[in-house]
Amino acid sequence: MNHPADPGGHTRLGITLATLRRHRNEPGLGPDALERLTLAEIKEIYYLDFWLPVRADELPRGLDYAVFDCAVNSGPRRAALLLQGALGEAAGRADGIIGPQTVAAARAADVREVIREFSARRLAFLARLPHAAVFGRGWRRRVEEVERMALADAERPPEPLTVAETLQTNTVRSGGMIAAMVAAVMAALEQVRPLIAALEGFPLWASATIVAVAAVAVLFFMRRRQGVP
Repeated sequence: MNHPADPGGHTRLGITLATLRRHRNEPGLGPDALERLTLAEIKEIYYLDFWLPVRADELPRGLDYAVFDCAVNSGPRRAALLLQGALGEAAGRADGIIGPQTVAAARAADVREVIREFSARRLAFLARLPHAAVFGRGWRRRVEEVERMALADAERPPEPLTVAETLQTNTVRSGGMIAAMVAAVMAALEQVRPLIAALEGFPLWASATIVAVAAVAVLFFMRRRQGVP
């Protein structure tokens, strides 16, 4: 797309020619390069140039999408400034960089309130742009739809962790050797679950022996794959 009033110039699926030039470090790229963009490279650009710079992986569910979409639309720095403004003093100085303090403030806040405040500030920012008279209605529809989806995502209950995942999480937090061993064993048992089902009806002692041997073998293979002697 190349709307004559769009300051971003040539664009394809949210990727401007300027973004592609920066991503590839090829300042001489022409507009035809956008037409040859593959879906794989578009995903790569979204991830490396927009998702990672706003630390979306570390933001609460729902807010991650709202901030990411703003980064694609207006740049990571603008998305960071709007998020810091929505969080207020808890985020520290509004410097356009999402650091540990901003992430911590986002996690401590009511994510639904932050999404609403962030979206309101985003709309206010877009309304002040010189080309709002041309693109304002489309921008508003986009922000409102993103806000709706972000709020729905934020209100979804988190998916429950498996026993192995819970133990692995606790291992990271506590650093306990016993927890680490239990987590590894549980992960190995997950791998031999089909074998456990197939042994239904076998004598208990025989089933326990076969499963134990299989679990130890899987655990050994997993450790060797990870380079553990």
